[in-house]
Amino acid sequence: IPGNPRFPERDNEWVDERVKEKELLVEWLEDFKSKLGEYEEAAATIQECEMALDRFKQVVDSVRVPLLIQNARNARRADGSCLEYGLEFHLKGMASMLEKGIPGDPRFPERDNEWIEKITASKELLVQWLEDFKSSYNQYQEAWATIDECERILQTYSAVVDKIKIPLEIQNAVNARKADGSVLEYGLKYHLDHFSAALEKGLPQNPRFPERDNEWMNARAKDRDCLIEWLEGFKAKYQQYEQARETISTCEDLLDKYRTVTDPYRVPLLIQNARNARKAQGSCLEYGLDYHLRSFHSALEKGIPGDKRFPERDNEWITERAKERDALVQWLETFKSEYGQYPIASTTIEEVETALQL
Repeated sequence: IPGNPRFPERDNEWVDERVKEKELLVEWLEDFKSKLGEYEEAAATIQECEMALDRFKQVVDSVRVPLLIQNARNARRADGSCLEYGLEFHLKGMASMLEKGIPGDPRFPERDNEWIEKITASKELLVQWLEDFKSSYNQYQEAWATIDECERILQTYSAVVDKIKIPLEIQNAVNARKADGSVLEYGLKYHLDHFSAALEKGLPQNPRFPERDNEWMNARAKDRDCLIEWLEGFKAKYQQYEQARETISTCEDLLDKYRTVTDPYRVPLLIQNARNARKAQGSCLEYGLDYHLRSFHSALEKGIPGDKRFPERDNEWITERAKERDALVQWLETFKSEYGQYPIASTTIEEVETALQL
């Protein structure tokens, strides 16, 4: 074999030529044996050919496997390899990146993610190349040095990347916004700060704008639901890692605070909503409980018209009061079924029952 490092392609050309010559010789010898093999005069020719084939095995086979291994190492993507510029270039690039390490510049945090993505992509390509290489040459001792070389760089990758990859993924999850696929509009920190500040302020409780209490409760419930959804996804991926525990604890503490702050308001507000609800909102009372009770009391205080000129008005009055009573009974039954177990509801129940006794 030429063995000139300046022209490595000549080694492959030389082996290819010898293989072609060997195949031609084998073909010729088989034909020769089939026609003249039984003659004693042919023995010397057969022996000469077989000696040449033995010589081929000694010379070519000893260099063929190392040459195939070198070809595999040198192969580029244009040659069918998964590595753009061959194994040597790929290993040097990975070793350089791993030696320099993650950028870690707080001014440009996105560079850390770019570094992780790039080195991980390089690792995956090397794993793919190594699996293909092993499947072809693992049985040859000459391939073991290449396999060891690749496995050493993969071990270095694990030692360098694994210890920073999970913390970086956790930070990415914390920073992710809705535009990045998160359920939180502006990331976890913004959501926690906004949620906590709203809970600190508490329910508006402005009697001029009672609807604001419901808006506040609905907004906080939405904040809670978004945080729970985010936390469940986060825990599913990172709960087993120590680096995630502080984030999980912070979220769970705020959810506990939500319950502590809102629970005292929740039932009284639901009861007030039930009292205020009109027919348009699903109640059986046209304008809510307070209006219905005032109208009912006022009509009862005035009493039956008793005008002999218009006796039909007495019947109308009775019919209207019966309707108002039936609507009140229906409302009370619904209210009791939903809130009767809460002591705070007893005032409303007594108020309605008193009206029904009039």
